[in-house]
Amino acid sequence: MSTIVTYTTLRSDIYKALVESFSNATAGIPQVPAVEPFGLCFEDGAFGSGSVPRIDLEMESENIWSVSVENSIKWVGNGAACLAFVDGGSKVTDPIVIGTFQMENNFLYFDLENQQLGFSSSLLSRGTNCSNFNFNLVESYTYQLSSE
Repeated sequence: MSTIVTYTTLRSDIYKALVESFSNATAGIPQVPAVEPFGLCFEDGAFGSGSVPRIDLEMESENIWSVSVENSIKWVGNGAACLAFVDGGSKVTDPIVIGTFQMENNFLYFDLENQQLGFSSSLLSRGTNCSNFNFNLVESYTYQLSSE
């Protein structure tokens, strides 16, 4: 995870697999030329309710972090909406770096005592967001991501 990388950056082989899978799942949605830094873009008006597939990231702990449409598609203007993941190249140090766009309106819980990171899927699907989050409900919103 990075607070300085805007969009999740994937090693080329992982990125290509994601783009291929996402492209197949959205075969009925018209594509438009890619807008930098993205590699897969669509007509922004072509997305209907439920037409954007959910992206599930499986963590080392085997928990699933579901990336919502708000965190997977970036509306870039000029009639384009793009898959908000970028190709980091084949020689990157980290194969996956989760960017801030994918973390928006997700709750991250840093448990320093137990050296664990908890996370939620999109708070928007729960009728809340980061600005009005009820911190008394932390346990019900988080899943263990990793521990040492």
